Amino acid sequence: MTYIKFLEMLLALLPEEEYKADVGSWSRAVYHLKQKYGPRYPQLFDRFEFIERDPAPPHSDQVNYFLRIEQEGDIIHVYNPGYERLQIPAESKEILRRRHRDLLARYESEIREFVEEVSGKRLLSFDRPTEQPGRSTTESHS
Repeated sequence: MTYIKFLEMLLALLPEEEYKADVGSWSRAVYHLKQKYGPRYPQLFDRFEFIERDPAPPHSDQVNYFLRIEQEGDIIHVYNPGYERLQIPAESKEILRRRHRDLLARYESEIREFVEEVSGKRLLSFDRPTEQPGRSTTESHS
């Protein structure tokens, strides 16, 4: 399976329509998934290469290329002020689900597990609620 197909399945199953647009956040999320799940699912992660740049997020040419071609193909939209938000419209998700229905039939449980990991850790989300004794605040991620 190509890394593009893998990432398109991930896009198709992400629960929200809006995420961080920067390549660093996406590279960090895929890097995290590869570190956690790569040994168990090498066929899904072996094509990703990362350059670690501590303290900056890891960089992946594959993730960078993927985001660029998905935007050029009108699957994702990054047209808002500051280009900070990436939008994945419901129609795009449906196109991707139809495009990869055979692969999703085979890998859907794994992809859903990855989506839960990314969503649970809020790796691509804008705001992370933080609990403090007696009150709740929102911490902004840049």
